[in-house]
Amino acid sequence: GLRGPWVAMGLTQRATGAGKAAAPAGNEHEDQDAWEKDKLLDSIYWLKQGLAVVVGIVFGFIPITGLAGAITFAGIVLLASYVFYHSHLELDEDNYGGHNVLLGEGMMPSFFLFQLCWIVTYTLSQY
Repeated sequence: GLRGPWVAMGLTQRATGAGKAAAPAGNEHEDQDAWEKDKLLDSIYWLKQGLAVVVGIVFGFIPITGLAGAITFAGIVLLASYVFYHSHLELDEDNYGGHNVLLGEGMMPSFFLFQLCWIVTYTLSQY
């Protein structure tokens, strides 16, 4: 059969979609690791966003105010993230950049979303 020019140059076309760049042959394992890391970081990011909405709404209805609510949210999100990647997935965090990378992924956007849901829910339910 016909072989594309990337095969002749020692490159293979990855099956990630049309128009994507070719990857050097032999890097399939590295590509898989990078994909798995991206998928893990995406999962942690969306876990934090979901928790931010839920906790923000709950804190708004309870009503919790002040620094205690913000610190409690941070504790809940960090604990849930840690349990997710360490206990549930049983990953070696050093293979994915360490605790700082995994715990920090999406933390500030989730804190903003938490604040938004918390303030709006508190305002609408209390006034």
